[in-house]
Amino acid sequence: EVEIRRRRARLAFVQLGKLERAESRRKLRDRSQRLGCVAVRRVGTQLNEVWEDGEAFAQLEERTRKIAEQKKDAEERRRAI
Repeated sequence: EVEIRRRRARLAFVQLGKLERAESRRKLRDRSQRLGCVAVRRVGTQLNEVWEDGEAFAQLEERTRKIAEQKKDAEERRRAI
């Protein structure tokens, strides 16, 4: 009786651990999509690690580009006055 309960508890903890690890991998995958990740690229005969930007960095670059355009337009209007 006690041994059966121990086995069941052990199996439950093993399953819980598997679920927690799967959840951690899912969260990491989601974050890497958003922020980016390190990838291995082949350059000739060498393998190099490079950073691949994620969605957040692409959005930030687009926002920076728009701000630079607005600043340029404002400067041109100021000079025209």
